Amino acid sequence: MSAKIYNAVSENFIRQMRNWALTTAGVVSSNYLISSCYDPAPRDTYGDGQRQPVLMGEAEDVNNALLQLPLRYRQAVSLFWQYEDRPLAWFGRRLMIDWRTFEVRVMHGHELLRSELAKQAEKVAIYREAAMRTSTLDRQVL
Repeated sequence: MSAKIYNAVSENFIRQMRNWALTTAGVVSSNYLISSCYDPAPRDTYGDGQRQPVLMGEAEDVNNALLQLPLRYRQAVSLFWQYEDRPLAWFGRRLMIDWRTFEVRVMHGHELLRSELAKQAEKVAIYREAAMRTSTLDRQVL
């Protein structure tokens, strides 16, 4: 864990990334089961202690943005949030790089990710505006 990394991002960004990490770990509520016949079956109880709501759409947006990042930054950001409780030296050993290099990659990856999320939000806003304009024109014609 690195205070430097956490200080460089907002609380909302941290929440988004933790939400994304929960979805990649398979921690979703039982409401997402295919059928109710699976309810009584034993299942993994990881994450059941503290029920944190999982926002699937937001996690999907983060995942799509992550996929646009160069591999070295995507890997660093993904690993950092999936194994958030690990020290930076652990990541360095795992990737066979210096822990400071890993820290820089995570921080730069966060910048790239925020930029990509902003691009996605802009595309959605443009699409929404066009849809609303079309809807308004349809009402005027009727």
